[in-house]
Amino acid sequence: MDYASHSDQVGLVRDELLSVLSSVVPRSSSVPFFSTVTGGWLDTAELGAEYWYRNLRETVRFSDAIETLTAQGHRSFVECSPHPVLTMAIQETSEDAVALGTLRRDDGDLDRFLRSLGEAHTRGVEVDWSAVIGDPGGPAISLPTYAFQHERYWPQPTTRPGDPAGLGQIAAGHPLLGATVHPADGGGRILTGSLSAATHPWLADHSVLDTVIVPGSAFVELALRAGRELGHDRIDELTLEAPLVLEGDTAYDLQVSVTGESGTSEVSIHSRPSGAVEENWTRHASATLTHGTEPAASPEGQWPPQGAVPLAAEDLYQRLADSGIDYGPAFQGLRAAWQLGDAEILADVQLPESEAADAGRYGLHPALLDAALHGMGLGSVFTTPEDTSSGGSVAFSWSGVSLHASGATSVRVRLAPAGDNAVSVRIADAAGAAVASVESLVMRPVSADQLGGGGRLPRNSLFRLTWPEQPLPADAFHRIALVGPDTWNWAPWLSTGEHSGVFPTPGALADAVAAGTAQRPDIIVTTVTTVPGDPASSGDDVPAEVRDALADVLGTVRAWLSDDRLADTRLAVVTRRAIPAGPEAEPELPAASVWGLLRSAQSEHPDRIVVVDIEDEKSDIGLLPAAVAGAEPQLAIRAGRLLAPRLTRAEPAEATGFGFTEHDTVLITGASGGLGRLVARHLATAHGVRHLVLLSRRGDQAEGAGELAADLVEAGAEVTFAACDVADPAAVAAVLDAIPADRPLAGVVHTAGVVDDGLVESLGTGQVDRVLRPKADGAWNLHRLTGELDLKAFILFSSGATTFGGPGQGAYAAANAFLDALAVLRRARGLSATSLAWGVWSESNGMGSRLDETALARMARNGALPLSVAEGLALLDATHGLDHAALVPVRLDLAALRELGDTLPPMVRELVPTPARKTAAGDSATLLRTLAALGEADRRRELLDTVRANAAAVLGHASASAVDPERSFLEQGFDSLTAVELRNRVTRITGARLRATLIFDFPTPSRLTEHLLEQLDLDSASVPAPSMSGTDTEDTVLDQLDRLSRALPSAVSDDDSRRRVAARLRDLLRSCGEPSGSGGDLDTASDDELFALVDNEFERGVEIA
Repeated sequence: MDYASHSDQVGLVRDELLSVLSSVVPRSSSVPFFSTVTGGWLDTAELGAEYWYRNLRETVRFSDAIETLTAQGHRSFVECSPHPVLTMAIQETSEDAVALGTLRRDDGDLDRFLRSLGEAHTRGVEVDWSAVIGDPGGPAISLPTYAFQHERYWPQPTTRPGDPAGLGQIAAGHPLLGATVHPADGGGRILTGSLSAATHPWLADHSVLDTVIVPGSAFVELALRAGRELGHDRIDELTLEAPLVLEGDTAYDLQVSVTGESGTSEVSIHSRPSGAVEENWTRHASATLTHGTEPAASPEGQWPPQGAVPLAAEDLYQRLADSGIDYGPAFQGLRAAWQLGDAEILADVQLPESEAADAGRYGLHPALLDAALHGMGLGSVFTTPEDTSSGGSVAFSWSGVSLHASGATSVRVRLAPAGDNAVSVRIADAAGAAVASVESLVMRPVSADQLGGGGRLPRNSLFRLTWPEQPLPADAFHRIALVGPDTWNWAPWLSTGEHSGVFPTPGALADAVAAGTAQRPDIIVTTVTTVPGDPASSGDDVPAEVRDALADVLGTVRAWLSDDRLADTRLAVVTRRAIPAGPEAEPELPAASVWGLLRSAQSEHPDRIVVVDIEDEKSDIGLLPAAVAGAEPQLAIRAGRLLAPRLTRAEPAEATGFGFTEHDTVLITGASGGLGRLVARHLATAHGVRHLVLLSRRGDQAEGAGELAADLVEAGAEVTFAACDVADPAAVAAVLDAIPADRPLAGVVHTAGVVDDGLVESLGTGQVDRVLRPKADGAWNLHRLTGELDLKAFILFSSGATTFGGPGQGAYAAANAFLDALAVLRRARGLSATSLAWGVWSESNGMGSRLDETALARMARNGALPLSVAEGLALLDATHGLDHAALVPVRLDLAALRELGDTLPPMVRELVPTPARKTAAGDSATLLRTLAALGEADRRRELLDTVRANAAAVLGHASASAVDPERSFLEQGFDSLTAVELRNRVTRITGARLRATLIFDFPTPSRLTEHLLEQLDLDSASVPAPSMSGTDTEDTVLDQLDRLSRALPSAVSDDDSRRRVAARLRDLLRSCGEPSGSGGDLDTASDDELFALVDNEFERGVEIA
């Protein structure tokens, strides 16, 4: 195609086109026709020459067409074409739609068509099979209920302690502990273990205020076991200091330390998540133990004693659950109870059969000891102002605990008051013989704040960006070219002989290099210039400036990526005051948006794009070569220092509330979305907001608005729905003006947003505009129109995409980066603002709901976990009042991050300071050497296995065998985003340059393998030599230099190459240092002298032409 469709250029051929099509005589069709030109149903009799001209000239209203058809009840779309190109766009426009093709490239026969009909049938499309296969001539039979694939799914073994002897330790012989360590200095003992709800399922049956916690009885058991190491068997005092909360199946390492002197032992019990070596240990309990258990009491006689009055216990556990303590089957051990007089409760308690088999390995099973206390919830003995039977109290401290017999499964219990909120406990077996006794157990009320409850913050979930100083990279020469406007007058610096100069476009640079009028650069620099001065002074022009900046950078990036002549260069984008990395307080909003776009582009093209922010275009230029020479993908230059972003923990604020009064109004945008609805309910129920103004495009006509309104009214709130385009300043102003003076606006929560994903190579300005409107334009309107108000909260819902990047999310990341910068700007002006760069919410029906299981699994492998609604709302509360304008509430799995090894992004390295290992997949030289040593057939097989293994990893399959080498990537679950991850993996492993469209260019694993074999040229001398370790000898080094010397004649063929190689040789020789008395000056040596030096030094005499 040699013209630009759907643009003004088509107008040049209008008359010619109408003339050519004048003979077309359209007729009405029996099949209804929906037009993407008009956006509606159309009689095909109107499809004359003028219509087809409009079809070629005007905007294709594809999205409008799909949305309208879906709204009218159409759910199935079949693309009749040689290869499907629209099905993905249909699916992205309407998630509920069924989008299918008929044929595929290189697969267009009848078999493919029948397979497509089968796919349609299985997805609910009615197929007229008689028209396809005729009369089958026999009855239909049912298919098997499942097409068994004979795949093996071995049970995942739960982690249990192995043989401690192999680790130089002694087995602890206890279900909660694995090993005992005897320190070399003889100072006590350390007992270690691991527990979780997966390895010890009975723990999951102990829930307090919707939170699973390890019962206090378990700490008693641990302390008694530890005390026995030093011969101490009585707990004088044990105090619980912090609950051990169990999150899902997360495992926790235990350390029980015991030291002893003067006849006593001091015990402390700590835990931390397994593998979280960067986290501090939490102390849960401390205890003092002595030797001298009181002699066991004489066996009791009659049971129950005479005069004991039976108590109704049938509904005990339901009442406890209603009050917040929910015991599962393992803890529901109370079988009968009595009250004896006014001061004693008696109970029969039995360990459930599921736990009884393991009881012999405990001193006293924690579930049995805990159940022995449940009688306090019966009768009138323990009713106090802080009623322990309410379920609101838990064991706090234990005094005088003695164990007389171990392994009990069925016991008799006597409970008697022992002071305020305290009880004494005597436990005997079925024969009346003493089992255990507690002189005093003190109970304390527990609150949701103490435990966290449903609002507990998950571990590693609240962060902020800091900008620590980084060392300057080692001095290395990189030739630089500037592309685009030279607004900052850098031409004099870049026009020296060392650099390539200034060029209007990447294409112009590539042309100049090809013509020999410019030297090939290593780094291409482009700058982002914005209106100088006040970043917000231009008012309504800010959204336009943001779009201009993004369009300029997007154009440059796309042109650079699309020019294969520049494939071996890196792009450095330089902004000014885009990020708050120094004392300046107000960022340039357009430049800040560019950072969001580029972080996404960096994730799509690892190691090819650098973004650098400067403060002063004159003074900071000197550090630019050092900034672009290092391995940091993002940097800021401030006062002669290089700074890089690092994610660090942000300590949550104490939950003090937002301070809203009963008269205050809170406005929420995006109120019809999942997050908007959640926030509205939360503000009404948890924070007592009584006046809510809810903005959305459809107002009270939005889906779910009626149900939301009913919930809010029930919570005591008054609700006003407003149909408002938040990107329209006049519409927003009208909503604000309508808020009554006696209910002033006190808070704004901006959750509005849309997603329009696209890789940077295909990302259009229309997509960018669509995403910016509700996010950035809406936030800007709210900022300007509420600037004179003393708001208690101005909360912007941003996205982690702007912090971490994300393939295909360039427009979304740019819009959210604007929000982060706007919050910083507002704080600098003394206005309330917090921008929250959220991770994915698992149950929000928001942006996260678009992610399927494969996408979530891919995120988990990269260390990102979804937030539950309760966790997200708890984080929302915890961020209020923090002295940070921009925060990152995202749940990270640090163990998964550590597994990334040397591919760990620099931004999170302070959270995981020591990668576990170098990632083998990153060593392309090793793979290439392996392939080069194989025969042709084995080489292809090895490379195909590598491709399949990485495709399987991207899709979350357990084995490469799940990937069919002859089936298309698309059919096996790939899309444009997973294609980027596959491309990045294959590039890292092989070193091959591949486009993000590789799954379309080479649609099957076999085709991709063939392309790689051609590109890698494994029979040539280009296969890299083995890397040298720190133990290599001088002979090894000289041998490697011999290889270099032999390669130079063919590798250095022109002046430009000679200069580049000479510069690297100069750096190499300088790094080795000069021998004493050499007197040589490497800096003044000519290129020819350097080459001669290499030849003479290693006595090879290679002639360099």
